This record gives sequence, C-alpha cells and structure tokens, in this order.
Amino acid sequence: MIKEVNSEERLKKLFDFFGEAVGFRINYAYDLSKTYDMKGNLISTHDRAQKQGIATLQLC
Repeated sequence: MIKEVNSEERLKKLFDFFGEAVGFRINYAYDLSKTYDMKGNLISTHDRAQKQGIATLQLC
C-alpha cells in the first residue's frame, strides 16, 4: 500500500470516496496491531486487534 500511494495527488484519488486518508492499521494477530501514518512511520502499537469501522452505502 505504501508503494501504491506515492504522491499526494495519487493519495487523494485513491481514497477519494471515503475522504482523505491519514494513516492505516494492520491487525497482525488477535493480540497485536499497529497504526502507521501514510509514509509508513509507526504511530502506535496496540495489545489487541482493533475493530475496523463499518460503512454502508445505498444507491437509489
């Protein structure tokens, strides 16, 4: 993902539907997850997997 998002303009186009991305989280196991900024810098480490947000889209 970090290699895919290599510029500000590309970042805005890639995640435009959900809003501007400021980072991402990887759940490695039920007892370990890490949060990174978009440059791949570690922001925080968690002692359990983090619940992901849920989005609902309805087209009429």
